[in-house]
Amino acid sequence: MKNDRPTRANRTYRDPVATGDLVFVYGTLRRGERFHDIYLPNAEFVGDATTVDRYRLRDLGAFPAAEHCHGEDGAPGCGIVGEVYRVDEQTGRDLDALENNGGLYRRALRSVYSGNTGVSGLLESDLVWLTAWVFEIINPRWNEPIIESGDWLNRIGG
Repeated sequence: MKNDRPTRANRTYRDPVATGDLVFVYGTLRRGERFHDIYLPNAEFVGDATTVDRYRLRDLGAFPAAEHCHGEDGAPGCGIVGEVYRVDEQTGRDLDALENNGGLYRRALRSVYSGNTGVSGLLESDLVWLTAWVFEIINPRWNEPIIESGDWLNRIGG
């Protein structure tokens, strides 16, 4: 039987999330936030993580928006803090609907890392590197405040 699932290298936001895919969440889908129990009840928590790529995390009031800082040497931005979940196809469809994938946000495969990065003397080999879907805002929101910490849970006081 032929596997029609696109390989990681050529998957885009138009391809459905497949069972077993990893999704990185950074805002209202995190544990303790308002949409977590609604959209991720059957998802497997993999771990806390941070994006490798730099982002500007914007505070849009009710939810955050991650602006990918690709090709912007010296641009302000940082890795964003969040959580990684292993999901099934239905959860992927539900997340695409919530995030308006292709409309408001666009899903992209990005590298994230997990590990106790607060420990001094931590070696790069102590980190776990993963590839996960990240929902990125399509149109930047230049007038909205930046969450300097890159962590939606620490947005008060920016």
